[in-house]
Amino acid sequence: MDKLFDTVLELSWQAGLIALAVMAVRLVLRKKASRRALCMLWALVALRLLLPVSLTVESPVSLQAEEAPVSRAYHAMQEARTSVPEEAAPAPAESSGAAAAVVPAEPAAEPVKLRTFARWLPWIWVIGMGCMAAYMLLSFIWMRLTLRRAEHIRDNVYRCTQWSTPFVLGTIAPCIYVPESVSEEDLPQVLAHERCHIRRWDHVVKPFAFLLLAVNWFNPVLWAAYVLLGRDMENACDEMALKNADAAQRAAYSRALVSCAAQPKMAAVCPLAFGEVAVKERVKNVLGYKKPAIWAAVILAAAAVVIGVCLLTKPSYKNVGTLDAEKLFALRTPYVDNNSAVGAILDALGFRELGSSGADYGYAVHLSTDREPMGITVLYTYEGAVPQRSEERYRQIAMRGYIALALIDNAEWFSWQEHGADGTSNKADSTVSDSLYPIVYPGYPDTARESAEGLQAYINMLQQWMKDGVVPYAYGSGERDVWAWNADRLDEYRWKWGLSEAALYDDVMRLGMQTRASMAGYDCRSQITTEEDSTGVDVFLYPMRGDATAEEIDGELATWMRGALHMMLALNDKAQWARFSTVDADNGAHCWGRAFADASAYDIAGARESREGLEKLIKALKDDIERGQVGESFAMMEDGAEVPSAAPASPLGTNGESIKWPVTQYNDPHSVKAEDYKIVYDAEKLPDWDTCALSYLCAYYLNADGAYAEGAMDVLAQRYSQLPQQVRRYIWTLSGQADPRGNGDAAEALLADISWYITSQLTGGMPVTVSYEKDQLSIAVTQVYSVVYRTVKYDENYSEDIPVYKVGSGAQLSVIKGEGWTLYGRYSSENVSLHDGDVIDLTEQYVGLGMDGQYAVRFQYRSAAETAELEVYQITWEVGDSTKQVVPLTEEQVQAIQSEKGLVQPEWYQVCATLHRSGEDDVRYWGTADYPVPPTVLKILTEQCGYTFVTPEDFRGNMTSAKLEFYGGETYTAAKADLPALQKMLTNARAYGGASSCGFGAKLTVTFDDGRTVSVLKGTDSCASFTFGSWNSAMVSDSENRQFWQMFGVPFEG
Repeated sequence: MDKLFDTVLELSWQAGLIALAVMAVRLVLRKKASRRALCMLWALVALRLLLPVSLTVESPVSLQAEEAPVSRAYHAMQEARTSVPEEAAPAPAESSGAAAAVVPAEPAAEPVKLRTFARWLPWIWVIGMGCMAAYMLLSFIWMRLTLRRAEHIRDNVYRCTQWSTPFVLGTIAPCIYVPESVSEEDLPQVLAHERCHIRRWDHVVKPFAFLLLAVNWFNPVLWAAYVLLGRDMENACDEMALKNADAAQRAAYSRALVSCAAQPKMAAVCPLAFGEVAVKERVKNVLGYKKPAIWAAVILAAAAVVIGVCLLTKPSYKNVGTLDAEKLFALRTPYVDNNSAVGAILDALGFRELGSSGADYGYAVHLSTDREPMGITVLYTYEGAVPQRSEERYRQIAMRGYIALALIDNAEWFSWQEHGADGTSNKADSTVSDSLYPIVYPGYPDTARESAEGLQAYINMLQQWMKDGVVPYAYGSGERDVWAWNADRLDEYRWKWGLSEAALYDDVMRLGMQTRASMAGYDCRSQITTEEDSTGVDVFLYPMRGDATAEEIDGELATWMRGALHMMLALNDKAQWARFSTVDADNGAHCWGRAFADASAYDIAGARESREGLEKLIKALKDDIERGQVGESFAMMEDGAEVPSAAPASPLGTNGESIKWPVTQYNDPHSVKAEDYKIVYDAEKLPDWDTCALSYLCAYYLNADGAYAEGAMDVLAQRYSQLPQQVRRYIWTLSGQADPRGNGDAAEALLADISWYITSQLTGGMPVTVSYEKDQLSIAVTQVYSVVYRTVKYDENYSEDIPVYKVGSGAQLSVIKGEGWTLYGRYSSENVSLHDGDVIDLTEQYVGLGMDGQYAVRFQYRSAAETAELEVYQITWEVGDSTKQVVPLTEEQVQAIQSEKGLVQPEWYQVCATLHRSGEDDVRYWGTADYPVPPTVLKILTEQCGYTFVTPEDFRGNMTSAKLEFYGGETYTAAKADLPALQKMLTNARAYGGASSCGFGAKLTVTFDDGRTVSVLKGTDSCASFTFGSWNSAMVSDSENRQFWQMFGVPFEG
């Protein structure tokens, strides 16, 4: 909600500036320019309100602020703290052994009321928007009810008694309502005006404008713009109605205008009243009407362009520094303490020019090289106060900071500080004693340091992040990483119910555990674990290097993770403990300790009760992390004796190869929609299958068809084979979202597709026999087409994944060991007790098997609708007519056909095929707009059915011979002198649009001097037709048809 409201504030401010500019232009040109043209200027305001920020074009001459003042004020209220006096920042030198230290005094009390008001602002906005929408709807309903008894005059014109002024009401079928007071003399002028409203679509535009106003009800400039828009609409209709009127007609129109002036009670939302506003001004305009000046139109067009370029765009940073990968790569340096090399890189990236625009500032660089981790601090100093923070500018600095880290081998962090002469800074105020400034850490792929091309790819990725507004940066102390856990934000995500895998997954991401682990070369996973009488959270770190062992871990990472575990306990009320372990490629595990909620040196209970308690916990943890020791209550297991038995297998492959792909990406929407990931299906811009996030890949597959879907599924299947639990766990977080292809729940459909694909790769799409063993159960199931795993929750503390087998007709269950188990039917009367050696035919009455009412295995059945065939027709000369061929389809082919977008075939490439599925309507494929052809169907037709296509273009060239052969064996040859006429006939043939009903008992074969031969069928009845290829009929004229038979010496009557 906060982000949406922030976006609305930003757009509303910018639209307000555009509205003011339009008002200024309108004031200057209202007497000279066309009223209709003036009315169109308001479209610029609507465009700003509708166009997303991410799609806004950059412009070097944009007059819009980097961040709207109202947005800055809102952010200031959200982050409100009383000003913190600081020691003066040291005078920056070009290089020093450590970054400048800024030591704050004790922070003053937080202005809680201002922050609380900021929290309520989005909800106040929603309430106001709802009131506006309700007013519009109720006004419309009230007028509709009031006008039910209006007398119908003619067409869409009605006479009403309740209103004193004419108006238009309705959007889809607008009607004109005329009051009884309008005389017959004034009626033509009234109807002319109102019909102009309808022709101009004002009955749609004005309600739509009110909806935009409802969203931005807090902006007084847009209220004024809405009122002026109404006036301009009326003036534009006046101008349109009187375009060719003489003086007498204008006078009559003015009299009608005065007599129909709107009363104050007239509803201002839905109807567009004639004479509604500014009657005196409009009468003057009507009586003194002059043709619009051409120069005014030119100035108006120029003003629209200027407003669009300067106010409908956002500031551009593209001219600041250079992002030329080759030039930047040439500046690389292995050492951060190389002053001149680092300075040259930062200058080339434009940091010197990135001080806040419109303010005088100084620029300096500090290199922290006295101890590891080494890094860079860019300092901007201002003569007065530090300017308000601009997120756009900060993202620009962060983006270039990432590039700088890719160019300086041993630099491990990049930060920037802003200090004002009045003691202000860009420091994030915190309850800890550290000064937290914006900071970024290395995020580059290895290829960014290997070549200019790799660096360019990295720059392209960062620039795309810029467009999406998601360039990440944190707040840290620079030399030692202190992650900015925010009590206000985390307080919204407490989980007070039973432990949830999805909630834990979100916590891992939200607390920065996955990001922090990734930076150190680990993958991070969490799971719920039950041990005897307690339930807790296990966090596992998996080194992404195949040669790493479980006993190896960075000391700072271990300390930080122990602190993060206490945060997980605070956010999950039902977690009794949290434990953290490492698991290597050989599945060796090492536990690094466990924290208990009820026996902790920290106040976990207080943190679970209130935001203030959570803030105290964050302060205590950050202090201890900085000292390198989290509370004594954290049981240290130096010997790894308490290794959790439930540790999942390592995410490294069976060969110990490293896994390069993440589960999610930064600011991941956890969505199945392609637009949420800005996915584009382009053969020239395929994803990097090795490194793209699993979440992106799932959305890519679910919205793809044809080769795109096949490629994505191949990668998904590989990842599932490597990390089944991790892939399955993420996919289940998509549960509840609809499959974009219309196949029900997205998670279930995706898991079913992966299982089917893996099985079909092994079996060629044929069913297999599978075995299953658990405890005292051992069974075999035949005719299995796929298997998926579904989580079954038995109670609050216990759940497990069970297999669901999809079986075909004739499937059998063989019980090798199963005394005491039950095969459950749809009704209890159908249950079957199992015994060793039983062989049971599986029919749809059986849903699964298990014990004590708990399923161990479930069954699904391939319905008859899943058996399909393709009925194909083509013309053959053996029959002289169409022949039918039936092609059985595999399930893989059916799924491909259903997922693909059909192609509209060009002329001469039409086909005739029909998909039959039991229980489903037949689907025709002809290649027309109504019956497009999926690529898989085309492939079957050409590869399995021998479909061919011939066009008139195929007959161009040097024709050397032509032979006509009847199916009975008679053969005729055309004379060489007749070949040019034959060629002309065939190249000028007209497409019939499919097959004709003629009999085709002759085949014409034409040979060319380049060795080509082209064959078509010729109608042997009275039809002047050919069959080009397998299905497309070609027509010639009757005279050409007679000429054809004469060429070959065949009597036409024969």
